[in-house]
Amino acid sequence: MPSELHIHKLLLSLNEGSKSLPFLNLENLCFREGISILCGVSGSGKSTFLEAVCGMRPLERLNLALDGNQFDLLDTHQRETFFGDHVSVQYQDPELLKELSCRENLQLFERLCAKPAPAYEFFLDVITELGIDGILDKNITRISRGEAQRISLGRALLYSQRILILDEPLVYFQIDLRERVWNLIQRMVKERSLICIMATHDPQFFTPSGQGSLFHCYRDAKGLGHLTQVHGEVAGDGVI
Repeated sequence: MPSELHIHKLLLSLNEGSKSLPFLNLENLCFREGISILCGVSGSGKSTFLEAVCGMRPLERLNLALDGNQFDLLDTHQRETFFGDHVSVQYQDPELLKELSCRENLQLFERLCAKPAPAYEFFLDVITELGIDGILDKNITRISRGEAQRISLGRALLYSQRILILDEPLVYFQIDLRERVWNLIQRMVKERSLICIMATHDPQFFTPSGQGSLFHCYRDAKGLGHLTQVHGEVAGDGVI
């Protein structure tokens, strides 16, 4: 039976001055095996939603289920179990350690989290497709932002777990490399039966794969963020 991530309730407020204002109040969202796309203009709440699901935002409530197993992510033990055992993430900010080489940053989860090393053939496939095989021994301070993003994406793919979170993974790539990496992501998600949630504002990638869906992120006149599954076509930053 295909995997399924069901978010029963997500409640998040943001501080604006001395006030705490509701920003996300979401219910009954379902993400299935394949690539689900979050689309919307900058500031619409895509990254905030992903950060909330990844435990990077203080939440008032987040209840979800993975394949029927219930998690309350306000509970410390359940939160650590969920993220440690089930989630891999690539953030917009590459989150790399400057004192380490590219190779050491790629393998960081082996050192910090005792994750098993990926098979050599798989490792070689990922670094070659990402075009980072020639920079592995460079220090992070000596590579470009696009290369840093590829190292971050490579780490998420190499140690991918059931849920793969990608926040604008292709934004700094040249067109030819962008197509190659997009094909790599699609292939990996399919071969490993992953639930992938990917945020993008690029209409080129508004195409879910597998059993994934397209979700439109937007903020209403009161600033409250919404995440709506799209059943038609997306045009620009709107829904037809």
